[in-house]
Amino acid sequence: MSSTSSSKRVTLAANNKQTNKSIILLPSSITDTHRFLLDSATKKLRIKKPSRIFVSGGRELTSSTDYNSVLKNDITLLISSGEDYVGNITHNAAVTGLNTLNNDNDDNNKNDQPEGIATTTTELPTCQVRVIATDAPIEPTAVKQLHVAAKLPGMLHAVGQPDLHQGTKFPIGAAFVSKDWISPPLIGGDIGCGINWYRTTLKDHVVSSNPKKIAERLKGLEGPWLTKRERDWWLGEDTTGDDDGGEGFDESIGTIGKGNHFAEIQVVEEVEEYVYPGEDEKTYRPPFVRGEVVLLVHSGSRGFGQHVLGKQKKESIRADSDEAVAYLKLHDKACRWARKNRDLIAFRFLQKLEGGGGEWEFDMNEDEEGQQSQAKLETMIRKIQSRKVMDIWHNNVEKILWPPHPPSTTASPPLEDEAKSEQYPVYIHRKGAAPATPSIPFLPLPGSRGTPTLILHPIFTSSTGYGVHNLLSVAHGAGRNMSRSKALNLSKKYRDNITEMTQKGGDGGWVICDDKALVWEEAPEAYKDVITVGEDMVKEGVCVIVGMMRPRVTYKVRHE
Repeated sequence: MSSTSSSKRVTLAANNKQTNKSIILLPSSITDTHRFLLDSATKKLRIKKPSRIFVSGGRELTSSTDYNSVLKNDITLLISSGEDYVGNITHNAAVTGLNTLNNDNDDNNKNDQPEGIATTTTELPTCQVRVIATDAPIEPTAVKQLHVAAKLPGMLHAVGQPDLHQGTKFPIGAAFVSKDWISPPLIGGDIGCGINWYRTTLKDHVVSSNPKKIAERLKGLEGPWLTKRERDWWLGEDTTGDDDGGEGFDESIGTIGKGNHFAEIQVVEEVEEYVYPGEDEKTYRPPFVRGEVVLLVHSGSRGFGQHVLGKQKKESIRADSDEAVAYLKLHDKACRWARKNRDLIAFRFLQKLEGGGGEWEFDMNEDEEGQQSQAKLETMIRKIQSRKVMDIWHNNVEKILWPPHPPSTTASPPLEDEAKSEQYPVYIHRKGAAPATPSIPFLPLPGSRGTPTLILHPIFTSSTGYGVHNLLSVAHGAGRNMSRSKALNLSKKYRDNITEMTQKGGDGGWVICDDKALVWEEAPEAYKDVITVGEDMVKEGVCVIVGMMRPRVTYKVRHE
């Protein structure tokens, strides 16, 4: 590759972290511009093994002709370690890079390709892709997967949150907006997975002074809850019965499951007010008090959601098709199933934590019709609802109007009014992304095991398009920084000392995890720093941090 005819002043920026930048002078005597720029990126930006160079819009520079046509003073070049361009893809850049992207992805995903995939390349030029991360580490493979998802039919926007990390084929920690198309694999098999917060009557000094003693109460929480009759009562007709509505999965209701699911007793350590800019000085304060003890439950639809996904033979389906109608019916049922699952987990935990008698007493002695116990169970359900402070899904798809309107003028109008506004219906897919909408004033941002949970308050301004920038979503957790297989190697670092990783005491609390492999797979080192993830979103202007919870007892799994 030849150099341009005169020296140029060029800004080099890291593709994955574009605030990491440096200005260099490109001498006219350089004979290999590409190599000079890559070497300069290694020295100036500390990028490991840089291999690709892009200009704004996504065009990749590979030849001397490319460089001669774009190099000028003060141009910014984005340096990549192999990942695809991060940012809004313009039409010309998308068409130029399409074949390369297809070739790169095909070999890695042949086994994951469902029958009847409905991918079309005509959608890519209109899809805006971005990653909203400044300091949180983002792996190149996850960015590449984000671009793969951007190629699906109907895609308008794809945004990776600061907790973005690699999934099987599509990334986790991302949100997607599509028009006229639904892509079930973007949501995955744990449909309806989410997080709930419940108030408890426990006292801070009790759970903080002796978390081990509290942990000893949490027994008898594994395996099926009571009998099928009681489980069906809890689920209700809305989540059982016809249309594959969860039959055969009832034995899992009220159980956490494995992976990154958990329940945690937390103490409110900080609560802060957020004062909105402006003359009226409107303030927001989360509904907690310092020292309050709460229960966080993170779980999903267990095997039911995977069953729903398994019925899909196509990667993308038209939203007006019979297939989409059938899928959405089961999808919505799985979401409700997951919500009821979290409620039952909380019920079982509060029985153990606050005592099975009194408020949480549930007597199974009843007449042959079961009327007495069913009435009591309905009372328990109402009590759980009264304790619930927050309930969100972060794995789901929903139909909304787009683009968002300023919250001060109007909330999202009902779909039947869409003709009266400039908005149009779209489908927002969230895979490990928490909904950040005007109707949800606060959200949890859990860290890794034994680390704090942040309380986020979404904000909506013209600078972020009132939610367009982050697709009305924020990170749902710290996000993995290490694959599960790699995390297993941590057992060597700690000399296989399970006690050191679970029974820590102090600020990290007490961890109940009898699955040896899961101890290492879910180790704190395997996740990003939750503070960094939260602050990245604050820098993007999509939320503020208004509080912090400190873990006291974290429950993963107990062998009984």
